[in-house]
Amino acid sequence: MLFVRPGSVSTEALFCDRFEVTRADWAEFAATADGRACGAERVPADGDPSVAVGLIDLRQARAFARWRFLRLPRRDEWLYVALDSGRRSFPWGDRVDPSRANTAELGLWQTTPVGAFESGRQAGGGNPYDLIGNVSEWTESPVSWWCDARHYAGSQPLDPFGGLTRARAVVAAAPALAAWSGSGGLVPAGWLVTAVADYLPRECVGADFATPMTDKWDVALPDERSARRGVRLMATAGELLGALCADSAALAAADELQLRRFLARDAHRVVLAASWRELAARGVAPAGGTASAALLAAELGVAAASAERR
Repeated sequence: MLFVRPGSVSTEALFCDRFEVTRADWAEFAATADGRACGAERVPADGDPSVAVGLIDLRQARAFARWRFLRLPRRDEWLYVALDSGRRSFPWGDRVDPSRANTAELGLWQTTPVGAFESGRQAGGGNPYDLIGNVSEWTESPVSWWCDARHYAGSQPLDPFGGLTRARAVVAAAPALAAWSGSGGLVPAGWLVTAVADYLPRECVGADFATPMTDKWDVALPDERSARRGVRLMATAGELLGALCADSAALAAADELQLRRFLARDAHRVVLAASWRELAARGVAPAGGTASAALLAAELGVAAASAERR
């Protein structure tokens, strides 16, 4: 599903999966070298292939996203797609309605096939399913209180999962970063988050089959697995172009057909072509030299030379 924010440029248009990742999706990934590298085969994917998959940790979710040329969403992106940036309480409006989502109110207490709740998505077009309920979904957004001592019990002065002190130590140990730190040891927040990125608790969004639909936010550690937590992927148009063009794998006939079908949907071709031209105008056109880049350049009507420039 393509979302174009008013006033944004084409490269910032947001692609969002219409469905949560299913057991069938995961089984396909688990059979690849990328899947085996992250232990994807250890995630249960048997049973109904159309059911949303769970028991995935953050590292595995990221690996799956890269394999699909996408990434995990940020909290603000999910909020925009699901709740119109907070202007609605739910995709369908503001009323709690147990019939519209697989949450605790429904009482099933198990995952269901993705897309089962037609009335649970925003009206009009092919909007995403199960943004509320079924499984909650990983994001890349760290929780806002990760370094606030007031949120932790016991004698730990700071976040035991990564911590402000630990983050500052990592930054201080990198001469190139330490040299740019402010007086009194002040460090940009972005540096601190990056320094302990593999330890920070992340926000998970959308409630799940055992959670009230009003409880749309949850927290999980990167290595935590839950049957109630799964994956939905997003990426901007610029990110998607870059990932596709950088793929060095040979394109099978089925891959070419799938890519052409993707481009034929909605306004995908128009937005991606405009995005390519915007990137080229900035001097950062997608890398060429791959079969994917050549096919995309031809399908999007971009001059072949543009596909080879960087």
